[in-house]
Amino acid sequence: MRNMTLEELYDKLCSEEFKNTENDIFYNFFIYQYLPQEEYAMRKKIKAFKTQLIRPVNYVDVLTVGLFKEFYNFLDGQAFGKNIRLI
Repeated sequence: MRNMTLEELYDKLCSEEFKNTENDIFYNFFIYQYLPQEEYAMRKKIKAFKTQLIRPVNYVDVLTVGLFKEFYNFLDGQAFGKNIRLI
């Protein structure tokens, strides 16, 4: 399987098929993966990408979520080991 480029992702998000909300899910979503060493470069690209998508020509309202950060925050809020009984 080959990796999708950002240009291909842009085309996908702007397609009428993707924008159609008359399907089985309430919101269309897409998960884009990249290598960890590309993190800081991708942050910059994603900001520019979102600006480009929201322009009146396309008006695709995009929510970006950092899954690693969200998972970290979830785990950080958990109480690990507080209910352990020592014998």
